[in-house]
Amino acid sequence: MHSDKKISSKTIRVIIAGYAVIALTLILLSAANYPVQWRKEANNERQRYLQVYAQAIHYSALDHNGSLFALRSEPAVIANTDSCTFYCPALNRTLACLNLQKDLVPNYMSQLLRDPFLDSTTTTGFYVSRTGSHIALGSCAAFFDQSLTESLDL
Repeated sequence: MHSDKKISSKTIRVIIAGYAVIALTLILLSAANYPVQWRKEANNERQRYLQVYAQAIHYSALDHNGSLFALRSEPAVIANTDSCTFYCPALNRTLACLNLQKDLVPNYMSQLLRDPFLDSTTTTGFYVSRTGSHIALGSCAAFFDQSLTESLDL
């Protein structure tokens, strides 16, 4: 009987050690995946912001019988001033600023949405351009070399 207790005690220890290894493996896999997950979420947030901009521009155009504020054919970074420039890595060039705050806030947006990682009081990190009735919006920054864009036709 004494040997049966030893065997069951050893078996329990092996089972506990196995569970500990499995738990440790899951913890390490979760920790290793965390940087990927928050970057994906940041890109998702940027995409949602672009959708909000597209909707605000669309509603503004509807309210003004299709006429829009001074959107340019060349991409410009959305800002709260016209007197600045911003380097846009997604387009690999420096963009002029376009003050859309006066046209969108407060009637169509409560505030200009900024890239979650941009520390700026003037620019948003998002660009806009217009070709005829086609409006193109994009994010200047994105993880995983992802192209984050939104478009609408008026």
